[in-house]
Amino acid sequence: MTEKEKVIQEKSKEKKKIRINKLAIFNVVSILFILAFIINYSVRFFYFKNQQTTGSHLSDILSERLILTLNPMLFERNGVYYYEGDVNNNYVQFMGYMWQVMKINDDGSTTMIMKEPITAFSFGSGDNWTETHIHHWLNYDKDILFSGVFENTLDTSFLTYTTTCIDIIDSIDNITCNEKESNSLITLPTLYDYYSSGGHNGFLNNDESFWTISSTEDNHYWFVSEDSAVSIAAKNEMYNLRPVITLVPETNVFGGNGELDTPYIVKKRNVSLTKHLFVGEFVEYNDLIWRIIRNDNDSITLALNDCLKDDEDNCMIVPFSATDNLFVTSNRDNLLSYLNSEFFNSLDNSDFIITGTFNSGYYSAAVPNFINVFSKTNQANVGLLSIADPFAFSIPNVFLLNTLENHEFSIFTVNQNNLLFQEQVWSEHYIRPVITLRSNISITGGLGRIYSPYQLGGVTND
Repeated sequence: MTEKEKVIQEKSKEKKKIRINKLAIFNVVSILFILAFIINYSVRFFYFKNQQTTGSHLSDILSERLILTLNPMLFERNGVYYYEGDVNNNYVQFMGYMWQVMKINDDGSTTMIMKEPITAFSFGSGDNWTETHIHHWLNYDKDILFSGVFENTLDTSFLTYTTTCIDIIDSIDNITCNEKESNSLITLPTLYDYYSSGGHNGFLNNDESFWTISSTEDNHYWFVSEDSAVSIAAKNEMYNLRPVITLVPETNVFGGNGELDTPYIVKKRNVSLTKHLFVGEFVEYNDLIWRIIRNDNDSITLALNDCLKDDEDNCMIVPFSATDNLFVTSNRDNLLSYLNSEFFNSLDNSDFIITGTFNSGYYSAAVPNFINVFSKTNQANVGLLSIADPFAFSIPNVFLLNTLENHEFSIFTVNQNNLLFQEQVWSEHYIRPVITLRSNISITGGLGRIYSPYQLGGVTND
């Protein structure tokens, strides 16, 4: 091969090599472009799929967001959307309570039930729902003194009247909802609500008994038992109350995705002082967890969220008194004396506590009107719960302050089934102290949940 031919061959190889390199570069760039395209749109797909699941980009209105999340447990019937089955993403935090949405109404309002019982009562006297003691405890009535214990813990600007089925139900084989009324802000679930949620397999079952608002022809009421069975009981019997409320159609969402640990938030607020806290929330004080049962703007009242324990972490068990049921703090034989001396003196930052008012009036099982417990009040640094207080029945086997009328040796307690029970004053039970804190103590942390209670700082000048 001549020298010239060798040169031509070498140039041909170089050109071919250049073409191969260009082709390789083109292929690499193409592959990278395709990969970038796939990754970009995959991320966008899953992002918007997740956004559709949470509904966070769809609407700031609670009812609209609930519908637009396309939850497979949400079923539409005649313009009303019902949650049915084992639902775990319909939670809403409103005030200091956790709620579960039962339905979205055709006007855009949202009807919810409290996740846990707030108290236990009997219906008492009255042939109609609005005449019962349960209604009076839940709803404020200007003509009934001390009514609306529960309503007073809510911001009612968020509420509208709840539409309730009032059909007489004499058999669970014929549950109807033909007649309705809307005359209460706060009600109880109906049998129609219970079966619309899935009945035995629905999310309303929480291993606790609770009343429904549905009644029979002979004026008995239906209730759901601990094992989710449905039965009838006389109206003077006692079962748990799970309030039902309806939020106005324009209620906004400010966070959350409806799960228990991250519920929808519908009320914005700034929490910096104890006066900003809600009934139902939790506070840590002296290494103990307390639950707020009252907020009077100038003070908040807390009940220990457990029995009082000794140095070995066992529940202390003591008699109320060796003599009588009087509210006295000077008699060494009286439980209230211990609470206001040894227990109070053992507390750090006891200057946080101010003198509280405790309702120690009588209560009659024969005429079970909670209003009577307000007939007598006492002042002390430490007291006990009364029958009319929220969450009075959430801890079993503890003393309450209330007595039978003209029975100096009796005292009411919460029994092992978290229901009211009459005992003698020298019987022994656990202790659940109640204290009242200043409204101007700073909040330094916490979410107000039982796993993250509010942390207290110091007294401020606010």
